[in-house]
Amino acid sequence: MDVKSKWAFKRLVDELSSDQYRQMISALRDSGTPMPGWTDRLAPDPARDLPAEAVRMLVPLDDLVRALTLARTARRGDSYDDPKGGVWLVASEGQVRVCGSDDYAAAFMDLSAAVDVPGTVVADARDIWQIVEALRKGTPPRQRSATYVTLETEGEKHIRIGVNGRSHRATLLPRHVFAPPLPPSPRSLVAVADSAAFRRAVLHVVPVAGYDAWRQTDRKDLDYVGLRAADGVLTLDACHQYHAAQANLAVSPEGRIEALVHYLWLRQMSAATLGPVQIGQIADIGEHGLFVACGERWAAWTSHVRPWRERFVPMPLVDGTTVTFQRDDVHRHLIDAKRLAEASWAGGNSTLVEVTVSDGAMSVASLLDPASAHTGVLHVPAEVEAAGTTRMVPLRIGTFLTLLQTFAKQEVSLHFGDETVIYATTPGYRPEQRPPKLAAVPRAIAAEFELL
Repeated sequence: MDVKSKWAFKRLVDELSSDQYRQMISALRDSGTPMPGWTDRLAPDPARDLPAEAVRMLVPLDDLVRALTLARTARRGDSYDDPKGGVWLVASEGQVRVCGSDDYAAAFMDLSAAVDVPGTVVADARDIWQIVEALRKGTPPRQRSATYVTLETEGEKHIRIGVNGRSHRATLLPRHVFAPPLPPSPRSLVAVADSAAFRRAVLHVVPVAGYDAWRQTDRKDLDYVGLRAADGVLTLDACHQYHAAQANLAVSPEGRIEALVHYLWLRQMSAATLGPVQIGQIADIGEHGLFVACGERWAAWTSHVRPWRERFVPMPLVDGTTVTFQRDDVHRHLIDAKRLAEASWAGGNSTLVEVTVSDGAMSVASLLDPASAHTGVLHVPAEVEAAGTTRMVPLRIGTFLTLLQTFAKQEVSLHFGDETVIYATTPGYRPEQRPPKLAAVPRAIAAEFELL
């Protein structure tokens, strides 16, 4: 039996004509083969289009933007006027459900709305997103939270979207089913105790995922974020050759989740949602199952999942030094140092700074020739654990900036040891103690060292 990956199957389907597609779906149904996704093209009768229903509703602008952002995590949009790229608007009494669904992901969000005419339509995702985003940008920021969007169908082909007298028309797509198709719910969910901490954790780790992944032909999971819930702690991690990031936060109940989830889906989902977050897995669907995130009035599924594996383990420092300082002044100094180093290239040392740690203080000095332009020496107060010793560590400016980039407006602890890796963590934690935030990079000169 010939076995095709879901990606090869997707490319094959995209190349089929409408007649060939109907014949293939009919053959799959006759054989009892489970379908690869939840698209409205997989209807009992794809040749029969349902007429668009008349709708008229009033929705808060900010809520609609957030719902469309979530729906965009689950729409293909490869071509204009593609039914798979549609956004469902299901209006009922007092609420509207904004939903996206394609072969590999699905999402919905329920919004409170003033519905004059209930009904169901499917709007072109690109049309409705660009129109609503243009209307949002045209509304003064202070007025957006109190602004409402009017959505009203015009015949069976268009829906008019307006704000304060400004309006545009979006294209309506044909429907083949009465309601948006959604995957099943997981049997159990793990609740994140602090939803704001979950979103900060996502923002901390996703910049690492996807870094030059196209170069790593032998590694296919560099653009995936690891999520592992065990013993009441959810760990998110991402890594590539020269940088690793990890975040840890409490969850309840003490369920178990192990998955690698694509970073783009994770970033878009967390940016679009508010309130409590629960996560779960459905293991018996698709090649690697589904990953699910949901809240009080929203849910999102993705099949962009890989089996979890341990990719980065922070190690205890041997004879190490820990220094804690305020991040922002040092970050600004490094940005200036990087600008001058790029403007006056003077060999390898022009991209280095020397970090000197002594009792109660830390200094950052450029290693440029004193005769050339440089930023001088920055002295900052610091708490040093290894008192009575002075340690000088050369660091590449870009490496130092990478360590500090996600610790804005807070203190950060740097951990230097005899090992090749330098760690940055939330103050009060050692690298091996599962800190809320952790970043790791190789020492400055060891550019060939790989974390993986």
